[in-house]
Amino acid sequence: MKKVSILFLLFLCLFFSTYNLQPAYAHTVLKEGIYKFSDLSIPLKDGYELQNISPTDTVVVDIIDGTKEILTSNELSPNSPKFKLPPMKPDYKIVIIGKGLIKIE
Repeated sequence: MKKVSILFLLFLCLFFSTYNLQPAYAHTVLKEGIYKFSDLSIPLKDGYELQNISPTDTVVVDIIDGTKEILTSNELSPNSPKFKLPPMKPDYKIVIIGKGLIKIE
């Protein structure tokens, strides 16, 4: 009886813990670095928005295409409004310079 009770509690905990899981693409927050767009696990769509969610730090975000040409370069102030990006391709890279946090939707 004791084993059955323990197994039941274990399965019950596992069942309720699945409700708190959210897909990885729902929280794409990036720090300083260079990221390839195909590695970010963001679903492909026509347009994206990025925002600096850091309350104190400014960030520079560059979008580089496959031929290493800079498509956009933006300086985002702390708690910036959302900035629309052009349609992204899998070979594009995102370069983030600064201590802020960038959220991509």
